[in-house]
Order: sequence, then structure tokens, then C-alpha cells
Amino acid sequence: KGRDLLKKIMSDKEFSFEEKYQAHRAFRNSYKTEQRKDQYVIEAETFAKWTSSNKNKQTPQRIHEAYLTWARAAWTQSKIIEGKQALDRAEKLLRGKVLLEEIYFVRAKMAEESKDLDLALKMLDRGEKETRVSSAFRSRILFSKAWILRKQGKYTEAVDAFSKLKTETQDPFDKNKYSFWLAKSLKQADQSVVAEKELQELIQLDPLGYYGLIAYRELNTDIPALQLDATKSAGW
Repeated sequence: KGRDLLKKIMSDKEFSFEEKYQAHRAFRNSYKTEQRKDQYVIEAETFAKWTSSNKNKQTPQRIHEAYLTWARAAWTQSKIIEGKQALDRAEKLLRGKVLLEEIYFVRAKMAEESKDLDLALKMLDRGEKETRVSSAFRSRILFSKAWILRKQGKYTEAVDAFSKLKTETQDPFDKNKYSFWLAKSLKQADQSVVAEKELQELIQLDPLGYYGLIAYRELNTDIPALQLDATKSAGW
């Protein structure tokens, strides 16, 4: 019944363009809610093409969202070729209009899943060039890049990527995480002295946090006992 009503909005001239857009979007999403995944892919494709048709005056951001949704839906259903075609189309439509960082990120994840790590890195490099330093998405791209470099045994390059992440991030927990993996990569790049220094600095900054505690393990050092303040524990 809900879809029947949405169809009326989509086709009736009395409704505004914005109402038609929202109806089309809700119509697509109804199949996801219903777990009819194959039909959801079909409707995601229909909606993406509708947003980019000449008769529609959609913003680039809306077209971007529609094509990414189609690509992800197809990829989830193992329709990899269709997912890549959706991303190809989006890239052609949107180049120079919006940042393509997320499109390249999804391409990289598809390639990584297919074990094509060189292609994944190539896509991540392109995605990094599309990001701004302040972008939250940039951290996801750089971390994926660093992790793939570790998978390939390219530890020196992984060190550069984790160093960049540590320098750029403002989040304390993320900074500690990047510091830990930087130290691991340094050690594997035969820079044990620098790695040890990085772990010691991490312990100073995060003595009781997750990464601080496992830094003790990496250094094969006992975690020191907590020192209680005698003046505050007198009543215990």
C-alpha cells in the first residue's frame, strides 16, 4: 500500500519536484526494509538513473548518493561488474563537481576483496588526492592504504602512511592507534630503536588505555602497579 501511494506521488503532476524526489527515494528504500535485496538493486539503479536524467535538476550531491547506493547494493549482492559500472558512470557524471573520495574508496575495497591489492592501492592513492586534510573520510582512506601496504610487506611505505595519519588526526584514541601500528611497522621495517621509542612515548601518553597497555606487551615490559595515595586511602 505504501508503494502504491509513493507511485501516485511520483507520477502525479500536482506534487512538487522535491516531493517526487523523496517519493522515488522512499520507494527504493522500501525494498531494503523488506529485505528484497535483488529488487533493491534494481530500484537503486532506476533511482540513480532518474536522478541523473536530463529532465531532472538534481544536485551533484544527490546524484553522488544515488550512484554510490546503487554500487554498494550491487556489490553486496555479488554483482561486482554492475557495481563497477555504477561507479564508472558516477565518476563521469560528477568529475569536477564533487569530491570523488568515496567512489575511489569503494573501488579500492572491491579490489581488495578480489585480492587485487595493487589496484586497491591505486584507487586509494586517487582517493587521497580527492580528500581534504580536514576530511574525516581521509583517515579511512589512509588507514586502508597503510593496512594494505602491511599486507604486502611494504613496511617502509606503511610507516609513511601511519606517520601521516598520526600527524593529521585530532582524535586522541585514533592517534594512539596509529602510533601503535606505526611502531609495529617500524619494527618490521628493521627500525627497532625508533619503534621502541614510539612505544615508550605511547605508554607515557596512554598508560592505562588499550594501546598503551598492549605497548607494554610489545616491549616485553611489566605493567607497573598502581601507586595509591596514602592520604586518600586512610579510610578504606
